[in-house]
Amino acid sequence: MKFYIALLLLFSATTAFAQSTTKDKDAKNKELWESLNKPENYIIDQEDIYTPDQERFLDEIITDYRKRNGVEIVIIAVATAEKFDALTLHDAHKWANTTAEDNGILLAIGKGLHRMRIQNGNKVKEQISDAETRLIIDAFCIPKFKNNDYYQGTVDGIIEIVKKLK
Repeated sequence: MKFYIALLLLFSATTAFAQSTTKDKDAKNKELWESLNKPENYIIDQEDIYTPDQERFLDEIITDYRKRNGVEIVIIAVATAEKFDALTLHDAHKWANTTAEDNGILLAIGKGLHRMRIQNGNKVKEQISDAETRLIIDAFCIPKFKNNDYYQGTVDGIIEIVKKLK
């Protein structure tokens, strides 16, 4: 009988811990999604993969390109996200509807997740296909990321995207 009581107590504690962990994870995911709904900058670096100087340089490149061609590029580095693809698509739609008028590009990098995705707005898709975007990721971003050089991989990816959009 003591064995069953001990087992019941252990099961109850494990279940409570699992629920707490799930609630914490759900709260973090919700907070992440909500914070990305209101873009204030072109770069949201939750993983600290860029130095402040690198962020300023990336911001200058993006700002200059937007002024010249009207295409807005946004970069997010997401530390954790269970639904990475859904998150990036969600963010791309939010920015398309609020700032870029569907003439934007979202680069999402999940260093800890070993994931990268580029979401093109509908107007951008007329100039660069998803297949071309995939090639840019594979040829210009990923090789640098594998060497832990996320900054240069991001810069190289942006340069290739800009070349395709001319």
